[in-house]
Amino acid sequence: MRNVPYSIKIGPVENAYSNNLGQFVVLRSAALPNVCVGCGGPAWGNMFYKEFEPLIKTSLPVIFLALYFIVGRRYLLAFPFCSTCSPENFRVRVIRINGDFAIFSGAAGKFIQSLPPISPDLSAQTSLNWLQRALKY
Repeated sequence: MRNVPYSIKIGPVENAYSNNLGQFVVLRSAALPNVCVGCGGPAWGNMFYKEFEPLIKTSLPVIFLALYFIVGRRYLLAFPFCSTCSPENFRVRVIRINGDFAIFSGAAGKFIQSLPPISPDLSAQTSLNWLQRALKY
């Protein structure tokens, strides 16, 4: 399985946006605010590292599962997280993830409010399914 790292750092917000559904979108290289995604308090520069793998159905034939483990991807991300929040209570869930962007839900309201709103162009791009994105080029 191939690791796909997202270059996320803490600093002035870049390439990270909130949408009107209470979710946030990050591009492959983004800077997030120094706000805890768990509680909305100051993160003080702490980062929580999380791996995400696309869900696959285990009822697929063995040949497809083997192929997935050969060419599949694991996405590595880092989120600002304060020292008072427990990583076991990490509530951020992936809605959609690929090599270009990731959409998450479950972040604290203060964190979502600290992000700029998503542009209409990027919103349209992130709402396309994989086939529509592939045929766009």
